This record gives sequence, structure tokens and C-alpha cells, in this order.
Amino acid sequence: MGIDKMRRLILLRHAKSDWHGNAETDYDRPLNRRGQKAIQLIAKTMRTQGIQPRTTLSSPARRAAQTVTELYDALETEPNNVDYLPELYLADRNQLLQIIERDQRQDLMIVGHNPGLEALLLFLCGNAVPRTNTGKLFPTASLAVVRLPDDWSRDLSGQLELEALLRPKELESEYSDAPR
Repeated sequence: MGIDKMRRLILLRHAKSDWHGNAETDYDRPLNRRGQKAIQLIAKTMRTQGIQPRTTLSSPARRAAQTVTELYDALETEPNNVDYLPELYLADRNQLLQIIERDQRQDLMIVGHNPGLEALLLFLCGNAVPRTNTGKLFPTASLAVVRLPDDWSRDLSGQLELEALLRPKELESEYSDAPR
């Protein structure tokens, strides 16, 4: 399986949302300031690592949609090819797998929610996914890049390459340690 026979799948969990706002439902919760700051860190690192989605599929929940908008604003890129799919709202691992099997595009980014995204990441990469010092796997605003062979099938799951895993708290310490 050559490198030219690989594609990248980018998973982005929505940023931190406001539990104390005026939202009437879970679906309507907006991002909070911490979430907005986290997206700035993720975008900065995406630029330096050359992570650029070609197509974005997002949950239409307010916090996910705002994550997409904030991300593309921070990347200073037009959000071309963004589709908001109702089935991504709180999608489980199997629903996410069906979407990936259906959409074979290169550099596809899926913006959604836990526990589905975390379960998908573990299913694809198995034990290759490190946890944080506090045992978390995929906190809010985390981004994972997974290498998928073009001929990927569920049989290969658990063995796929985790190319990048960006977590805002880890990036905060990385950027705060840098000389100014």
C-alpha cells in the first residue's frame, strides 16, 4: 500500500460550549470564550502542520457550526465545501463509519460530538491513541488526523496510522513555553 494510495480523515470535536447561557436545548448551546480560544490554537497548529481540509461535514448543532465558522475564520480561508448533516448531531461510531464509507474524498473533515468521535478514533487507530495526563482521549476542540488507505475497510480498523492529534490544553503549554 503506497503513500499515494492513502487519504486523510480529519476529526474535529466541537469546541467548549456554554452550559450556562440562554440556550433552550442542548442543540442550541453556543461556544464559550474558552472554546473560541481553543479553536484559535487548533487553527494555528493546523497552519504550521499543513493540515487543510478540502471538504467539511459538520453537525448542524450550534456549537459545531460555530466551531466550523471560528476555525475557518482563524485559518483565514473561505469555508468552501461545508455541508451540515443532521445525522452528525450526536452520531455514534457506526453512523460515523457509514458516513466515511459513503464519502471517499481526500482530506475530509468531520466536525461532531463525543462519545461518537472518540469511539470512532479508537476503532480506527486502536491503542495508538495516547491519553492525556488526566486520562482523557478526545476533549473538546481536539483534532485528529488519521491516514486511511483508499481501499480501507472496517477489517483494517484498529491498525490505522494516527498522523496527528492536537489537543488545546497541550497546545497551550507548547505555545506558552515558546520564547516571545
